[in-house]
Amino acid sequence: MSEAPADESLCRVAEAYARRDWETCNQLLRDRFVQNPDDGRCLQWLGLVWHAQGAFAAARRALESASLLVPLWVPAQVALAEAYQRCGRRDDALTILRFLAERNDVPTNQLPRISAALGKLGEYALALDVCREASLREVDDDEACFGMAYFMQKLGYPTECVLPLLRRALALEPERPLYRLSVGVVCARTGLLDEAYELLCGVDPSRVTCASCLQTMARLFEQFGDATRHDAVLARALQMPRASAQGNAFEAAAVPRRPHRGESEAR
Repeated sequence: MSEAPADESLCRVAEAYARRDWETCNQLLRDRFVQNPDDGRCLQWLGLVWHAQGAFAAARRALESASLLVPLWVPAQVALAEAYQRCGRRDDALTILRFLAERNDVPTNQLPRISAALGKLGEYALALDVCREASLREVDDDEACFGMAYFMQKLGYPTECVLPLLRRALALEPERPLYRLSVGVVCARTGLLDEAYELLCGVDPSRVTCASCLQTMARLFEQFGDATRHDAVLARALQMPRASAQGNAFEAAAVPRRPHRGESEAR
């Protein structure tokens, strides 16, 4: 990590972390921890590794211990906030996330995680601000565009504000099915039927996890007399669990993130 002096063993940990080689990470860090249990940088790495492995309670304890010894790196602060969120400590998570959202020196590759975490806690306005900052830093970031659309929809912005951002995300990443689905569904629900049909014909129903989106697709294909696609969508809808009947393309997305540029490095 760039904030810390060079250290051979931790450099090896960083390399293993970038490869997602958790076994090597754990072995190196355990060996180091045995030698010095008060090594704050070691504890931070342990927290990051355990968080990446899904051991959120252990990650939280390690990061809390590290915070008493050294200032936490930004990725470690985000991981701690996410761990607090998962264990129901909403206020503690928000304290960290609001602090990070107000800083102007947070690495760009951490902004999507911060906005997503804020969104899960219902802080849509602040999450939107973080997405806007990400978009300003990287104007061709499709995920920032989609994130803005997502949170604007949650905040009740009109469709004419949301749809251009969705179209922009799709233009930047035309092969991403979620964007095609989102634009198509919004177009269908606002009467832009020709555009909706063209887009949704390219969506594989078996990959759609939003029942209300499937309902919109089925109605659209029926209007266009496309019996083959209509029947395929209905078949998929019958496979959907009842709990998925609510929501929309945005809800189904929950602002998912692919690994962001540079995110493999916990810097």
